[in-house]
Amino acid sequence: LIPLAMALLATPAAAGGHVLILDFEDTPRTTRNRLDTLGCPAEVLPRIRYASPDEALTVLAAQDLAESLQGIDLVVVDGVNAAMTLLGLDLNSNTDATIFHTKLLKPLTTHGAGVLTVDHVPKDVEKRGKGGIGAQAKRAMISGCAIRVEVADPFGKGQDGRLKLWVDKDRPGLVRGNSGGAKYAGTFTMTSRNNDTVDAQIEPPDTTHHTDHFRPTRVMEQISEYLELMGAVSKNGIETAIAGRRETVRQALGELIRGGYVAQEQGSNRALTHRSVKPFSASIEEVSA
Repeated sequence: LIPLAMALLATPAAAGGHVLILDFEDTPRTTRNRLDTLGCPAEVLPRIRYASPDEALTVLAAQDLAESLQGIDLVVVDGVNAAMTLLGLDLNSNTDATIFHTKLLKPLTTHGAGVLTVDHVPKDVEKRGKGGIGAQAKRAMISGCAIRVEVADPFGKGQDGRLKLWVDKDRPGLVRGNSGGAKYAGTFTMTSRNNDTVDAQIEPPDTTHHTDHFRPTRVMEQISEYLELMGAVSKNGIETAIAGRRETVRQALGELIRGGYVAQEQGSNRALTHRSVKPFSASIEEVSA
C-alpha cells in the first residue's frame, strides 16, 4: 500500500503541486528512503512536507494543522487505524469512525486539497468484507473512491512486484466508468533497477471489451486446491466434496475449465473426470477481455 501511496503523491509534486504526509505509522527516514527508491527528483522533495503526529488533536494542534494546509494540493494519511488510536477512538465504533472523519479527515479538505488515506483489511481472507478493519462507518464516510489492493506478486529487494487494484467504492462514479467490468482499476507494478531504484507505474485495465459476468472465485479456488490434492475426480465427486450450492459449484467448475485451469478427461466406463492443469488463486485473478 505505501509504495503505491508514495508513487501517487510524487505525481502532483512533480507537476509543481505541494503534498503533506501525515505519518502515524512510520518514520521520516523510511519515507525519504521510499521516495528515493522511487526515483523522486531532488528538486521535487521541497514540495513534499512531512509530519509525524504524536499527540491528540487539541485545539492548538488543530490550529497548527489548519495553517500547514494552506497551499497543499494533496494530503496522505498513513494510516487510519493508528490515527484513530492516537486520538483515543475505537476502531470498531461507528460513532468514533464518524468523529474521526469529522474531526480530522474533513478539515484536511478545507483549502481544497485531495485526501488519500491508507487503511488495512483483515489478514484472514475469509473475514474480509467491504472496507478496512473495524467499523463500517469508516467506509461509509468516504466521499470519493476507495481502492482495494491485493498482492499479485510480492515486492522484495531486487524483486519485481504487482498489486491488483479493485474499486471498492466510488461515490461519484468517475472511476468505475474507467474500470474493467466497473470493478478492476488496473495493476500497480514495480520493476527493480540495478541502481537500487524502482520504476513504478499503474497499468490501466482493458475497458474496450469486458463483462459483468459473475465468477465465484472463492469456490473456484477451493475446487482448484481440491483437484491438486486428489488428482482425477468426477463431477459428482467435486460437487460432494466442495461446500456450497451445487449450482455455484458447477458454475465454478465450468469457469475453471473454460479458463484452462482444469481439464476434462474420459475415464473408465466413458465417465468424465477432472484434473488440475494449473492452480487458480482468487487473490491474483487476472481480469481479461
